[in-house]
Amino acid sequence: MYRMLLIFILFFFWSCTSCDSNGSSNEVDVLPDKDSADTFDSDTQDLSNDENDDPEQTDSDSEISDIDEDVDSAVLCLDLKINANVIKTGFPFKDKDGKPTFCRPGCNDIPTETDPQCVRNIWEWDNWEKYQKYLEAEKKDPEQKEERECYPWPCVLPEMKASTGGSLKSKCDRRISVNGYTSTMGAVWTHGMSDGVAGMYMSNGAIEYDPETDQFVKIGQAMGRLSYNKKRYVILAFESMPSDNPAYKSFVVSVLRKDGKYYYELVYDNKDHNAFMGNPSFAGDEWVLIQICEGSSGSCDVKYAKAGEWEWHSLGLGKVFEGNIVGDRLTFMVPYTDPDRQIYYCDLSKYPKSYKECHKATGTLKSGDPELGHSPRIDEDNKNRLIYYLYGGDNGVLKLIETDFADADNPSRKEIVIDTYMQPSKAKGNLIMSTANNGYGLMSCWYRFDKQKTYCPASNEMMEFGTFDGKWHLWRDSIDVRIRDWVCYCEETGICPFEE
Repeated sequence: MYRMLLIFILFFFWSCTSCDSNGSSNEVDVLPDKDSADTFDSDTQDLSNDENDDPEQTDSDSEISDIDEDVDSAVLCLDLKINANVIKTGFPFKDKDGKPTFCRPGCNDIPTETDPQCVRNIWEWDNWEKYQKYLEAEKKDPEQKEERECYPWPCVLPEMKASTGGSLKSKCDRRISVNGYTSTMGAVWTHGMSDGVAGMYMSNGAIEYDPETDQFVKIGQAMGRLSYNKKRYVILAFESMPSDNPAYKSFVVSVLRKDGKYYYELVYDNKDHNAFMGNPSFAGDEWVLIQICEGSSGSCDVKYAKAGEWEWHSLGLGKVFEGNIVGDRLTFMVPYTDPDRQIYYCDLSKYPKSYKECHKATGTLKSGDPELGHSPRIDEDNKNRLIYYLYGGDNGVLKLIETDFADADNPSRKEIVIDTYMQPSKAKGNLIMSTANNGYGLMSCWYRFDKQKTYCPASNEMMEFGTFDGKWHLWRDSIDVRIRDWVCYCEETGICPFEE
């Protein structure tokens, strides 16, 4: 008995001396913080850069005690700044309701109002590694411009401003792929505008840019696919790099921008923890659609869920192209069917079990051939109003189709003859922004329904995936993301989509 007691005492002493007060191994050499690294105002979201904060001193009002201490109670409380420890930890766990969480039972992981599932645990290693790389670059050259990072996410990226001049076509333009951050090439959406800011995928991260303050915020990880709309980001988070760990785990995360704070939720996880978004999601304030696959090469399914509940329902499709969500209404184009390019409009509040339970918007041409639709968009000011481009035209005549679903059983339909190819990307009242052919290639143009008039920029330049919020027009040029002030551009060129 005495020998057993002695062994227990020695083991207890060894355990306490090999860990710090937070239950984490002291294996990381912490570089000194940079005084100029910005954080948010503490009145909105406390993002202080103090590594010595005691989690036990967190305001109890913000704690959410829903971790099941009886489940996975043998978890080691490893230092998550080290990627190998994140992999070894075996995320995710289950909370008391049986839902997945990144909060480790028995560790000092404090769920908060803005992060009740400890999402930052899954990318702590990534944030820390990039932050250390930035500090090292600053130490070598305080004037360097190729590395910008902050800690912990979300946080303001220090000394990072949009650039002007150079190859930009107008004094009203800014380049927002700066300081080593780049977007991606390819025919997919990687950005959006809402609530006065641009949300973008750049360099495996979710980046937010406020054009009024010229300020960048790092929101978190994003692997390949990102959507931002109606103040909501939908991103793919990962516990290790695919190049380093072929068996990496990945999860779908929602980040809601609300009242000066960012609310993180783990919203989708499959049994093998390898969720992969084959195509961009559709983000809305009330509902979300994801195009989710079982790993990067597995089967895919289009699912939707009501925000906050996150109970996912299949539409019985492997993928959809284009579309959006406004309120509880969804539209999309179904590719590779017979006939091809059919457009559907769904009332998600009725929880359709298949896309075939939604309204089919595309009709039949006068020739008797089926319509081929392109780029459907629901009007952000009127969820009953659907607009799409008639792909290939109607006997050579280019048209937009406008359908009113106020009476869903008897929708009204209007054909609008136009003079150029259009792919609507955003509709809001009398305005739509669309991608058009204009000399050099794809260009973002405006169209006014009330004036039946198109407004295209004066210069020929590549403008892919254009969208807007107020006077700000966001687009992608190859791997650059750019933004234009159209009040300024109107004064400069006389091209004024906001004219009376």
